[in-house]
Parts: sequence; C-alpha cells; structure tokens
Amino acid sequence: KECRSNVNSGKKRIIEALEDTKLRIGYTSVNVPISMVYCEDDSIDLIKVMERAGLKAVPCEGYDGLGKNYVRINLHKDMGLLIECLLKTSELIIK
Repeated sequence: KECRSNVNSGKKRIIEALEDTKLRIGYTSVNVPISMVYCEDDSIDLIKVMERAGLKAVPCEGYDGLGKNYVRINLHKDMGLLIECLLKTSELIIK
C-alpha cells in the first residue's frame, strides 16, 4: 500500500514538473509505476538525449505509431532525482 501511495504521489509530481517543458507524459493510471515520455519533435532520439541527462529508458520505437521520440521510464525511488534528470532532458532537446 505504501508503494502504491509513493507511485501515485511521485507520478503526480512528475506530471506537474513537466507541464511547461518540451516533454510530455502519456496517460496511464497514477498507480502504474511506468510512464511513457515523449516529445513532439519526431526527429529527436529521446533515448540518446535522456542518456546525456543521466537517465536510462526503454525505447517505444517498435510499437505502432511510436517513434524514437517515445520512451518508457520506470519511476524511481528518488523522485526528486528523476524529475531533475527529466528537466535536464527537456533542456537538452534542441528545437
């Protein structure tokens, strides 16, 4: 129960933190510890950008309709660090 509560509050924090960035979060229940993150620009290789920001993610490129600008992330125990890395990722995206 505590884990679900942590996932729920952490996911809400991530969604809020990314609100005014170049990254978007695909909808999943706030109780699911995996999130799909993407950017609108389909020329961006989000895995590479995230690696530069210190994040490891899983590509979604093999799924119908999803390109290299879509990834899956697992929520981390340290939500503050995860948010920091996601914000850094957004800063590294060149428009």
